Amino acid sequence: MDLTNLKTKDLHELIEKAKKRISEIEKSEAIEVRAKLFALAKEHGYDAAQLIGGAGITHAVATDAEKVRRPAKAKYQDPDSGKTWTGRGLKPLWVRATLARGEPLESLLIK
Repeated sequence: MDLTNLKTKDLHELIEKAKKRISEIEKSEAIEVRAKLFALAKEHGYDAAQLIGGAGITHAVATDAEKVRRPAKAKYQDPDSGKTWTGRGLKPLWVRATLARGEPLESLLIK
């Protein structure tokens, strides 16, 4: 395919069509591979969930959908307001005020 005579608009349209087609092919291939995996598992006497979901398997690999990000636990607490901070990111004003008074950060640790 000769692209030298195409204008910018035409090239962008072509790129979008190509991205859409790639996505369609990837979905189709994934469906085909999944069917083969289920058939192979069944052939060997397994339920695919046992192999993928981890039933009876101690070190199953989690998919992106299975990975759950949990919020970090609070490590510090303001004794006056009860507000908490995980120790990540910018220091809240109440932490800065405590440090400015010369108190150590450890004085705010949640016990």
